[in-house]
Amino acid sequence: MRKLHAITGVGVLLCSLFCSGTSKAELICIHPVPLTIKELVDKQKANLISEEVLKLNIDYLTLKYCAAATIDDLTAVSSVPLGDGCEMKSGNRLGELVYWTKCNADQNIETRKGKGKEKSGAGSDSIKSLVECCVAYCRAVKCTSPPATTACSPSYLTSILTKYSDAFPNPTAYKQNLYAGAKSYNGTILGACR
Repeated sequence: MRKLHAITGVGVLLCSLFCSGTSKAELICIHPVPLTIKELVDKQKANLISEEVLKLNIDYLTLKYCAAATIDDLTAVSSVPLGDGCEMKSGNRLGELVYWTKCNADQNIETRKGKGKEKSGAGSDSIKSLVECCVAYCRAVKCTSPPATTACSPSYLTSILTKYSDAFPNPTAYKQNLYAGAKSYNGTILGACR
């Protein structure tokens, strides 16, 4: 198995683990390990787990559920996009459902990665105002699970925005949700969430 040197993106990581230089998967898995690895990478990017924990989990998952094989004779029955031009495919091999990753070698991951960094720097004020809104919300509804110190931390809020990006495409959408929640819970109007 290849060593993991740096985590630069889901596609880069998945391709380093699952793809050979000819874009054929080298590892097939009996569980949807590529999807689990994507979720772990997202958690690490949101600072919910350390890079060391990520590496240990990836090693464990690939050693337990994956084996080296070629995919020339495999036909995909389903596909799930993983980001960065990669997708997890599933199909039958020897009568068993298996999973593998295929990455588009033409996808320019480094260019997209650079664009994401520009956006994250510009949104730091939005996250600060979201933290203030969250603290006001937790005071109004008396947050206990998770406690306000966790629920309103920038890393936790960023992870929520990432995980539920369809529902909350930006911090303002999440602030509106907290505002509506406090108002419907006990009638409190949160000025910090406007």
